[in-house]
Amino acid sequence: MTNATDLTPAAQLSAAGALLGLLSTFGNLPCPDAGLERIIDTQGLTARWGVALIFPKDVSGFEQWREALDIDPATVTGHEYAKSGWLFALGEFGGAPVKLIGYYDPPKDTEQ
Repeated sequence: MTNATDLTPAAQLSAAGALLGLLSTFGNLPCPDAGLERIIDTQGLTARWGVALIFPKDVSGFEQWREALDIDPATVTGHEYAKSGWLFALGEFGGAPVKLIGYYDPPKDTEQ
């Protein structure tokens, strides 16, 4: 359940600090689309303000950031739907949750 204090800009300060820290610490990595959003934990029980790093059609960038954040590759999930595919992983940096999403084009079906 969301309370009123979760909806104020002050609630985003920790996540904003983590985003600045990520960009400063890993400034040599590929540039993601980055933003702040409420991220639900892996059990689906709690949502906290965190950092979303999105890699449109850049699985290599996703992987470089996953390694830099020391996210276990076994926790990465892959999904495909219609003509889209994406990798998803959750980690943490500076006390804030970090969500990585890397989009890709799945291989075309070669059967006719």
